[in-house]
Amino acid sequence: MRTRPLLLDATLIVVSLLDVWVHVDTEERGRLACALLAAVSLTLRRRLPWLTFLLALPATLACALICRRRLKKHRS
Repeated sequence: MRTRPLLLDATLIVVSLLDVWVHVDTEERGRLACALLAAVSLTLRRRLPWLTFLLALPATLACALICRRRLKKHRS
């Protein structure tokens, strides 16, 4: 019964790393580092949920700022 949560965690990590690979430009080191940190922090999700939240927060904020900038640029 223990393999199911581990399989779920592994699937989430693989999907998030694929998302980083598809959507983040490798030339922008800061965005790439934030996205990779958020993806890797999923390994801590079950044991240290607050640490996972704090590690994923910069990536979430970066995504929100990028979306806001694109919407603002598109409206102009």
